[in-house]
Amino acid sequence: MKSAQGRTEIIANDLSEIGLINDDEKIWLQNLCLYLDKELFTIRLTDKSDDEPVIEFRHGRWYAGRYVGEIQYMGRTLRITPRYESSFHRWISTIWGVRMIQSKGSYRNANMWLWELIARIWGEQLIRGAKHGLPYTRMEETLKAPSLRGRMKVMETALEIGKGTNRLASLSRSKVVHPDIAYILSNGYRRIKKELGHRNAHNWLSDRGREIIGLLLQSEGCRNYKTIYKIPKIKYTPILESYRPVVDLTLRILQQKSFGVSSNGAQEVTGTLLDMAEIWELYVYHLLRNALAGVEVIHTGRVREAVGHLFVNGNGKKLAALKPDFIIRRPSSKQVLAVVDAKYKHTFVSLSKPTGLERNDLYQIHAYMDAFSDQGYSAPGFLVYPDEKDAEIRRYQQGNPWFSSQLKSNLYFYGVNGELGEEDSDNGLTPSEEQFCMGVRELLGN
Repeated sequence: MKSAQGRTEIIANDLSEIGLINDDEKIWLQNLCLYLDKELFTIRLTDKSDDEPVIEFRHGRWYAGRYVGEIQYMGRTLRITPRYESSFHRWISTIWGVRMIQSKGSYRNANMWLWELIARIWGEQLIRGAKHGLPYTRMEETLKAPSLRGRMKVMETALEIGKGTNRLASLSRSKVVHPDIAYILSNGYRRIKKELGHRNAHNWLSDRGREIIGLLLQSEGCRNYKTIYKIPKIKYTPILESYRPVVDLTLRILQQKSFGVSSNGAQEVTGTLLDMAEIWELYVYHLLRNALAGVEVIHTGRVREAVGHLFVNGNGKKLAALKPDFIIRRPSSKQVLAVVDAKYKHTFVSLSKPTGLERNDLYQIHAYMDAFSDQGYSAPGFLVYPDEKDAEIRRYQQGNPWFSSQLKSNLYFYGVNGELGEEDSDNGLTPSEEQFCMGVRELLGN
């Protein structure tokens, strides 16, 4: 759509140039950049965040970063869609098992595509959380009755007898739906419905999901925290552990808020963003976890002890923690067999990247390999990028392995995509996925 001053909707792909048609759009984007705080809008899927911008100006042009989603400001919308659209569906399916309907140009014609994705991810995680039933817990309550129903509370029983009520006070542990989990998930469900325009839940939530949320809504009770930040931290028992992912995702959805600024009057910036680097990281993690047997694949963002360090002194004090995206280690000895970093970047040659690679990525993986090696074993490293035609990652992958004389170990490059070939492998992987998984298996086997 266009107005006298340009379009009301500007569409771009992530990691790509934003096409602007006039100076008014350029000024609008410049102003938006001043007020845009991505952490207020981004629904985080992991605990990682960094300084990567949503949009940036370089070499005289505006570019979208690695975030996808929609931002509204002063009557215009900036919509950033996945650069690797066909592969994107594969990544989502690998991570969450969500089968999204794919049609050419679907992202460009539907304003709700992002929230439809979030809704489907949320619904899938809800089903997985409820695989053993509702989130039941035991809660203590004091009962006053003619007979005991639990452990007697002596002082309160004495008071009751003194009053002549002839009642006994006892402490009972009742099985109930965890009230805080029910409250969080019920409010998350309402928020998603609101963002989808109260669209019929049949369109994005399965029969089982609707059954679960119906029971949770009934169990929600009268809790009413002033803000979502006031909810007590949930203590997960083994029975409740399966609910942790959907609760964490729901809290991120509920904590998202708009950012208001006042200059020449109140102007509000609203929107929703997803970090494609997080989706890419989770996709590579699930590929490794499903492909490797007999070893542990550790997502270091979720395991506190899986940390190396750049320096250590004679007293054992450590400096500069190092956390690659994943480490592969032996279950028994915890020896690290390989370190893997997933980079959501394209590898085309440019003025800033004459080799197609960022030098900092090479320094970083080199430091990881050094930190996780020991005297008896030098840990190899893997850098995994999205694969594209004519991208330099293919040339680096053909040159595997790359030997480090300093570390006496090898670095491996892999480009992976979700493009299905004419003949898929027996285990359902795409050709590039199969190459990557087979390369890691062969190295570990050796």
